[in-house]
Amino acid sequence: MFWILLLGILVLSAFATFINFLGKEYNYLASFSSALILLIAAAVAYRQLQHGHNTRHADIILRLLSTWNSEYMEESRKKLWQTKNVEKAILDAYNNNNEDAWIFLRVANFFELVGFLCSKDSKELLDLHRIKNILEDVPEEYYKLYQ
Repeated sequence: MFWILLLGILVLSAFATFINFLGKEYNYLASFSSALILLIAAAVAYRQLQHGHNTRHADIILRLLSTWNSEYMEESRKKLWQTKNVEKAILDAYNNNNEDAWIFLRVANFFELVGFLCSKDSKELLDLHRIKNILEDVPEEYYKLYQ
């Protein structure tokens, strides 16, 4: 698609140059073809920006999935599901300055990051439906666990 548009710009540029050689009575055609060239160039630039935006989002989602599936997150998830009273365990670990507090909070921090990336304050503003399709019902389960 990009190459076809680029070829169109080149052809229109050649056409506009040719019309300029014909004389002043054909200047309106040269102006029209120049405007058309600018319009096509703007369309190409917009498509390139859109592709960049989609690529950034795909990269962010892949990084989130990589973090979610990492060893340290797996350790946190196991510890959370093995704990009977999560709130008490987190408070005890935090008050005792125990390393377990940070292990318990990794999952919550992960979802806080996902929530921020889906909020209006984020420059990237990820699509919440994409995230939900990837993570399925996982956020709701952990939300209930942390309540």
